[in-house]
Amino acid sequence: MQNRAASRKLVHEQGGLAPVINRREEARIEDCHSCSYEILAPDEPGAAGVQQGQVFTLNRSAHGMLLLMGQAPRPNQRIEVHSAKLGWWRSTMVYDVRWTRPIQIGPQGDLFLVGCRLTTGLPL
Repeated sequence: MQNRAASRKLVHEQGGLAPVINRREEARIEDCHSCSYEILAPDEPGAAGVQQGQVFTLNRSAHGMLLLMGQAPRPNQRIEVHSAKLGWWRSTMVYDVRWTRPIQIGPQGDLFLVGCRLTTGLPL
């Protein structure tokens, strides 16, 4: 809670004070590398992924990750991210998609920024 309190500032607005809240509650660490991913079928334990491919991570925090993707997943979809960054040990984490934002990258079309939050569930 200390981080949350530290991220709030008061500003003077038309004679009153209004809180300005920093929506980022956790410190971000730049973490740029390629990973494989699989978007999971909703509410089907043990179900196969409905989409898979490569994704590029931009940054991460203790409980979230910012991804750059070629296709936009829907909010609240589960995405399994497989990272080989740790060398021989392959790490798999499951995230909930919180939001997506299109970004124009030249004539190739849109790419998507995807904000994800770590789930407490294990990979399916």
